[in-house]
Amino acid sequence: MGVSPRPSKGDRGLTARPTGSLRIGVVAHFYPPHVGGLEVVAKQVATGLATRGHRVDVLTSAGGGQPGTTVEHGVHVTRLRAFDGLERHGVPFPVFGPTLLWRAWTLARRSDVVHVHDMLYLSSWVVALACRLLRTPYVVTQHVGMVEHPSRVVRLVQALVLRTVGSLVLRGAASVLPISPTIEAWTREKLPGARTRVLRNGIDRALFRRAEAGDRAATRRRFGLPEGEHLVLFVGRFVPKKGFDVVAAAAGEGYRVVFVGGDRPAHVAESPDRIFLGALSSEDVAAIYRACDVFVCASVGEGPMTPMEALLSGCAVVVNKDPAMRALGLGDGVLEIAMTAESLRECLVTLVGRPGAVRELASRGRRVADEVPTWVQHLDELETVLVAAVGGAADVTSNG
Repeated sequence: MGVSPRPSKGDRGLTARPTGSLRIGVVAHFYPPHVGGLEVVAKQVATGLATRGHRVDVLTSAGGGQPGTTVEHGVHVTRLRAFDGLERHGVPFPVFGPTLLWRAWTLARRSDVVHVHDMLYLSSWVVALACRLLRTPYVVTQHVGMVEHPSRVVRLVQALVLRTVGSLVLRGAASVLPISPTIEAWTREKLPGARTRVLRNGIDRALFRRAEAGDRAATRRRFGLPEGEHLVLFVGRFVPKKGFDVVAAAAGEGYRVVFVGGDRPAHVAESPDRIFLGALSSEDVAAIYRACDVFVCASVGEGPMTPMEALLSGCAVVVNKDPAMRALGLGDGVLEIAMTAESLRECLVTLVGRPGAVRELASRGRRVADEVPTWVQHLDELETVLVAAVGGAADVTSNG
């Protein structure tokens, strides 16, 4: 890369590493095996950077895993105990104990640069503060704007965070990386002068691919899915911003809805029209995409990766009519509707009932999917941003 690590701040605890490589700290409120889109991105990026020769240390909560430090695919992952009971109410906000303070300080002190996933979370606030005190450069990937949560309290808390600690996190970043032009526009509107640069999430084209001969039937048999019916797929956490209740209520004649992401919630009645497969590995999720006909994304206030994964896998895709979704740039490759349970049911009944309609929509989607960046392209750009942040910090240090 041609850039050496920035000058030491005392004993940084750096291990020997190749010339030009960096020690990169990563903070994400959740990390796999916890299920979610941000978690997928955090792992892809951390693993990819480690593969390129960097030392990568992830600081996260123990949601979905055990507290402690492990090495996973070359990445050093430290999971801290945290209360995550708020997630049951659709608020993915782990509340860390005091251990976060010294772990955050250690991560900032030992890193050349820190990569923060979103400014909305307690772990991001504490690590960003430690970075600012220690003059460690950091960059922020901004995954969402203001989430249109149905709870007025949650919306007020988000607004308060943006005006206070969230603003400080973004203003102190060497670079803010919104994942879409819509989130960039939102960031610039709320924080004029923020140093933003759109960096779209990548896609693993080897994992998410169209079905080969016999794939669909084999996968349906393996997961006990009906082989002669139209299957409509939902992938994600069962929370309001993902539109889970809308999709769950949209069961109709001529298709069954398959849910991946967790067990059936207690408030959703058992029905032969709804099939819950639980939380699955990435490989199994990719196989389920290929085994289904239509994918539905009812998210509000965010542009998740799932529609792009579904397009690459050969699904016809129906999405919510939402500005953040439109910012994904999927155009006529998806069917966009103002999504309610009634409108979605009507759309799906029409789609599966019209000969060739599902195949036609899937064909349009495949052409759009070819324009989605790969993870290699994403990492190339992110690595450039991280190197520039370290170089900028070194210049400041050398100039006193």
